[in-house]
Amino acid sequence: MNIYEKEGAEDKLIELYAKMLRLYPDAGIYNKLGILYSKKGFLDQAFQEFKSAVELNPANGRFYNNLGIAYLQKGQQAEALKCWEKALELVPDLKEARENLNRAKRVNE
Repeated sequence: MNIYEKEGAEDKLIELYAKMLRLYPDAGIYNKLGILYSKKGFLDQAFQEFKSAVELNPANGRFYNNLGIAYLQKGQQAEALKCWEKALELVPDLKEARENLNRAKRVNE
């Protein structure tokens, strides 16, 4: 998988991750797949993958952070804020979630 990541062969990596998930659902793979879909601009697919990651592993703050970004991209800021707050509840020093939460709150002021 690292070869695909280094070469930027995102389509091949998406295909590989999808095959892996058919065999065994894994929250980390759902999260990685969500990141790839986001990079390619497939926001609905990314949202679904991040949501699956959180459902499988609701104790992972990074997954909530990514789901928050996906909610924001869908225009659902209230849900995004909830995700970032949950991420920080789980991992208080998660820099990305803190930055996302603070940025979103500043926009609303």
